Formats: sequence, C-alpha cells, structure tokens
Amino acid sequence: MIRVKKIAHAVYEMPDVDKQSEYYTEVIGLAPTDKSKDAVYLASTIDHHSVVLRKGSQAKCVRLGFQIGPDDDLGAFEKQIQGHGIKTQRRKDPEPTIADMVAFEDPPPRVSFRTSSVTSRFSSPTSNT
Repeated sequence: MIRVKKIAHAVYEMPDVDKQSEYYTEVIGLAPTDKSKDAVYLASTIDHHSVVLRKGSQAKCVRLGFQIGPDDDLGAFEKQIQGHGIKTQRRKDPEPTIADMVAFEDPPPRVSFRTSSVTSRFSSPTSNT
C-alpha cells in the first residue's frame, strides 16, 4: 500500500480573493508565488505553494492536495484508489510546479471539500521532495 506522506496544499474559493490574500500574507506570513486572473498561489518557506485562493461565489475549501513519496509510483497509487471504486483523473501540469497529478472525489458524505489530488513530486527544483 502506497501511503500519503503529507498534505501538500489546500485550495479555497471565496468572493474576495484580494482581501483573503492580504490576510494570508500580512497576518499569517505566507508569500505570494504566482498569480492569475482568478487565483493567487501562496507559500511557506518549504513548498512552492501551500494555499491556493480562487475566485468563487462563496467561501469554501474545494480541494486538498496530498503528496506521496518521491520514489512512490503515482500510477500504482492511482490504481490503488481505483481499487476502492473511486474514479480518478490523471492531469499533467495542472498548476504551477505540479507536473503530474491524480484527482479524485472523496466519497460521501464529503467533509468541506469535494476533490482530492495526489502528486508524487513537484517540478520546481526548490521544492522539498
């Protein structure tokens, strides 16, 4: 069994991304690492991005990202998840520094998020993998 090594990041949606970004940078101390029209990527000093803030109609956590070990096989992990009757999607380069990802929905009843993703390693040479 391949086990998740850590929670890699969380993705939140909210109506006011700028206000929430200010909170995470000024109060919490995260640093912005990337920005797009509707998203801000924030990081600690350890990972490229720990928190992703996206424009949405209401405040909610929409995804938790997990990371498996650098020597673990992401394809084997995907088959392991599918073995539990969970549908998966493989995504290449879905976000900054994520080269390969398996996405899947958590089974009901879902806690406050709807999709999880697993990566084996980040593509950034400065990542802690």
